[in-house]
Amino acid sequence: MGMSTDPRARESPEQRVGKLVARLRNHALWDSLLIFSPPLLLAIYLTAYLYRGAWITPVTFLVVSGAVIGLSLVAVVLRTRPLIPSVRSAARLVDEKSEAKDRFLTLATIDVALWPAALVGRLRGEAAALLERIDFQREFPYRMKRSFYWSFLVSLVVAVLFHLSMP
Repeated sequence: MGMSTDPRARESPEQRVGKLVARLRNHALWDSLLIFSPPLLLAIYLTAYLYRGAWITPVTFLVVSGAVIGLSLVAVVLRTRPLIPSVRSAARLVDEKSEAKDRFLTLATIDVALWPAALVGRLRGEAAALLERIDFQREFPYRMKRSFYWSFLVSLVVAVLFHLSMP
């Protein structure tokens, strides 16, 4: 029997659940970045347009651009933080996808030091065998959300209206 070269085979179920939490956190971050990027770019574009037209001073351009970037970063953080899943919710998702009957949830929530090593080892072994049922890339892919398209569309409409209203 040869050793498996798959790095996932050496990871514990708890590590895989942790990787799922990180993956879902990245999804939430991308969602937030994509939602706030079009308005950010629009605001910087409009400010640059006003600056090039000599409607505002260079200092005003820099202050407004910095403020818009700062507000966008704060908005991304405030929107992303509540969307980051807990280890418990990620373990529940893995249980659902692999039909594991709460094995991952149990591993994620128990204090392994308080339980017999044989029981914890058996639970880890069963969970590890069930991990092969799911592929995190396939089961939890990133998809652009409808909110990004709305953000982009509204920003585009505002840019067009701005240009139509300028003398």
